[in-house]
Amino acid sequence: MGRTNALLKLGDKSLLGHMIQLLSTVAAPVRVVGRGEFLDLIPQKGRLGESLLHYSPLIVDSNLFLAVDLPLLTPEFLQVFHSRFVASRKPLFACRISGEFPLCPGIRKQLTADGEGAWGRG
Repeated sequence: MGRTNALLKLGDKSLLGHMIQLLSTVAAPVRVVGRGEFLDLIPQKGRLGESLLHYSPLIVDSNLFLAVDLPLLTPEFLQVFHSRFVASRKPLFACRISGEFPLCPGIRKQLTADGEGAWGRG
């Protein structure tokens, strides 16, 4: 698209604002990977997966992530996904919608061997 999806408008909010509000229906606090203290590991390259694996164990033991460009996810879907993630002990929990895997994984600290992110803390 040539610009940051997070800033695109959805109604009267940005996609980022919409997704923060949506995620806050099942999780608190909501933090944004790619901004503030959780900057992208490879800026401007859209490699969010590497950043998620790196930061997940630095936040809490179990983390639910949403890509900013999934505006059609509903609070009801997130409630079901979150409850299944909490009930599972798997280190990686992914959703599947109509045969597709949108970027909304549940990631636990144990996913990485050292428990400090895919590449350690520094």
